[in-house]
Amino acid sequence: MSILKYFTRTDEADYILYSLKNNKHGELVKSIFKHFRTFYIGDVELKDKANLNQITPTEFLREYILPDKGSIMSGDFGEICSFLIASEKSKKEKKPVYGPLKWRWKDKNKASLHTDCILFYRKNFKTASTEDFLISIESKMKATPSKKKHRIQDAIDGAADDKLFRLALTLKWLERMYAKEGNIKEKLRLERFQNPAKYGGYDIRNKAYAFIDERFLKEEESKAIENNHNIIVIVFSIEKLKEAYEQTFESIFRNGTI
Repeated sequence: MSILKYFTRTDEADYILYSLKNNKHGELVKSIFKHFRTFYIGDVELKDKANLNQITPTEFLREYILPDKGSIMSGDFGEICSFLIASEKSKKEKKPVYGPLKWRWKDKNKASLHTDCILFYRKNFKTASTEDFLISIESKMKATPSKKKHRIQDAIDGAADDKLFRLALTLKWLERMYAKEGNIKEKLRLERFQNPAKYGGYDIRNKAYAFIDERFLKEEESKAIENNHNIIVIVFSIEKLKEAYEQTFESIFRNGTI
């Protein structure tokens, strides 16, 4: 799927800006809602668990899986969009990334733990390469008015935390999650990024993604930015951002789930 085709890119002094094209709001929501549900639960698991509970898949999603708090919906929307966009960009560069669907491990009305998005590239899964890299993304949303919050700066600061200490915590947490699941394949793949002393160095790309309702973009742009850790900053300006994430989740229920 492609998300970036709905946006126009502008290279600003301190960040890259993607602005949603006119009249593309509905197409954007329509293109992503089916992908969003799979980030929380797979087709087979959803069908099986709904049957075991003697309810429909839609009822199972609404009751047990998808968030019903607006703030959590908003955060999840930004994180999953970040994952999809980073994946799309890497495919265009012919270096496809992969990563954990962390949202399958979270409580429905709590934020996911540690680094918002983490994705990996391996040139060859059989042997480590200096071309391997890791992407970490801190995602922030500004869908409602707030004079106090500066979401672009918040995203940069969160990405700096990833760079300084949180990424190491995330990798260890992932190891535990894979071990608990019995997913030894991914646990072994992860070792390449946990132990560069053994497997060789790799590039780490720390990024900050800020999703801003277009009504608040000028306000955000007017505030000074500090980026002392050379974080890659990408800003997305989206018309009716609150409606976009609400409609995305409602579309999952309204248009079927499998």
